[in-house]
Amino acid sequence: MKTPPLKEIKEALQERNHKELLELCITLIKFKNETKEHLSYLLFELAQPDTFIKKVNTEADMHFSELPNLSFKNKIKKIRKIIQLNKKYIRFAADKNIEVALLVHICQHLQKYDSIYESVTINNYYNNQLERLEKAFNLLNEDLKYDYKNEIENLLNE
Repeated sequence: MKTPPLKEIKEALQERNHKELLELCITLIKFKNETKEHLSYLLFELAQPDTFIKKVNTEADMHFSELPNLSFKNKIKKIRKIIQLNKKYIRFAADKNIEVALLVHICQHLQKYDSIYESVTINNYYNNQLERLEKAFNLLNEDLKYDYKNEIENLLNE
């Protein structure tokens, strides 16, 4: 089955009434959990980016706090999971400021664990996140760059 282009989908949605659109949305969020999470972000978190950043960072802190109790193999899996969650939240937000804030937080944790375990895998994760951080940082406007400049320099110099 071939999926129609976005333009056709928009036209079809414009032809629907409010009740039908609501039913379509409910059907979508029942189908896939990530869609439900994204819709809840758009409805409840979009207007408060600072609160969203705090929630995501708190969740990451919780996951990182579990690392000392895990075997090395499970530490690597957990770190990969944390990075994937972070990517998902960045994708939801689609805002470079939020992306930089979340990546700085993750990189600070990864920097700590990279120095503790001296693992090639953790080092690779850390370097990949740093690359993403630099790309996002370069797309920020000058005022926001100034806010993050010291934190990013600390990450890059270590």
